[in-house]
Amino acid sequence: MFESGCTLAAATAVCGEAEPEAQVLEGLAALVDNSLLRVETRPAAEQRFRILETIREFALERLTSDADDPQATRRRHALYFLSLAEAASDDCTAEPESNELAAESDNVRATLRWSVDTGETELGLRLASRLSPLWRVNGTVREGRLWLAALFAARETARTGPRGQALCLAGSLAERDGDYETAEAHFREALQLARAIGDADVACRALDRLGVLSSLRDDLETASDLFSETVETARASSWRTGSANAATGPNVGTRVRPKS
Repeated sequence: MFESGCTLAAATAVCGEAEPEAQVLEGLAALVDNSLLRVETRPAAEQRFRILETIREFALERLTSDADDPQATRRRHALYFLSLAEAASDDCTAEPESNELAAESDNVRATLRWSVDTGETELGLRLASRLSPLWRVNGTVREGRLWLAALFAARETARTGPRGQALCLAGSLAERDGDYETAEAHFREALQLARAIGDADVACRALDRLGVLSSLRDDLETASDLFSETVETARASSWRTGSANAATGPNVGTRVRPKS
């Protein structure tokens, strides 16, 4: 199930409450002793356990055929990496290249793939909306756009906050990629959704970026109106620029300051 190995914390989370960490560690140690796992030690990081690909494939087959509820195990896998992504996006001091999430890129991809393949798109959108710190790394913006497009196309998802946040991130990535038309479409859809469900946070992000796009077209009158609406929406809510920056990039929210 794990791609490119895992940490003890990840293995314990996926095993569930029935397997305490000490017992999981004992099992991993036994696999290491039998040369079925190898241990990687990285400076200032938790040890990582890696398995041979042929053995991993055999273990996946056993999980599918023998486990009482293999999807429950896969869901625990997905929820663990969601929690990791949430922690990474909340840590504004960490460099995207150095945080723990970057080391788990393959496991994140596996989780997104599972979300698309199984229709667990709500969970996938929650994860994707937190991956700005990962996808802002050079070379992964377009990968992020592809994953978000796959999640949007997988099936109709509920009109909830995670979809709005994911639309804002999709717009931000498209904008960063120079695809301003698609960026505007994503921000407009996010704004429409935010207004429908009363999500001021997403509304502020979308309005702010739509203002930026208007200014790039030299439509300064529209840009001014959008920035003014951003300010008014922020004043009427508890919106904070830090949470917006986590989802849509470092330039969001620089023109307004919500009330304290």
